[in-house]
Amino acid sequence: MKTTPKEAPFTTERLLLTAAATGKLQPALRALNVEVPGRAEGRTNDHVETYSIVRLLGTLPWHANDFPLKLYKSERPDFALSCGSGWIGIEHTEAITTNGAKEAALRSMGYGSDIYFPRLMVLGELSKSSGQLIAEIKSDKFGTGWCGDSVERSWIDAMAHFVSEKIVVATRPGFQLMEHNWLLIYDMWTAPMLDHDRAVPVLKNRLDAIAAWPIFERIFILDDNILTELSTESAHSFVVNPHN
Repeated sequence: MKTTPKEAPFTTERLLLTAAATGKLQPALRALNVEVPGRAEGRTNDHVETYSIVRLLGTLPWHANDFPLKLYKSERPDFALSCGSGWIGIEHTEAITTNGAKEAALRSMGYGSDIYFPRLMVLGELSKSSGQLIAEIKSDKFGTGWCGDSVERSWIDAMAHFVSEKIVVATRPGFQLMEHNWLLIYDMWTAPMLDHDRAVPVLKNRLDAIAAWPIFERIFILDDNILTELSTESAHSFVVNPHN
């Protein structure tokens, strides 16, 4: 059931940010921002979620009638945003495999060199032990590599997969759909030299096919440099604001 604009969309409030006008947003985001530790140095979901939401709100083009903005931490969805258009529920997920996350943690512990051959991430891959991953890191083999448009196809499959997972989550009992609902994906998928211009239109067609839009009005994919926004009408890309 969706909330109306006047209803509180959560039972436990934790106000993270408030900005009364356009000029107040960036200082508020800087105050909320966090340094994200390495995966072996105490990184939590809260770190990644906060990092992602700060860059989302700091990169989007806001208008005077969107204010005041108030951001709350909630559960199912992860954030609730109050703005001029009403309540927006924002669910967050990280696009990475279990093995990819474990490998990143091992590298942050000092295994392997700083320069290495990135390996393909595989959806549904069996979980590997730390010993197996350490052996792969030390061998630093080139692997099968990428040919043709395989980088784009792998990335499209991955993004569609994580969206599909969150559609299932959002339709379970206990998830609060609000007046507007967004999905924010922090993109850690291995996709060297990804051609966004080629990949994004194909991904949008995939999202049309899996009926993403009745659940998530807008889907955002965030990496360190680019924020991609997709909706039923269009797709846009923004350069991530580095000053948050």
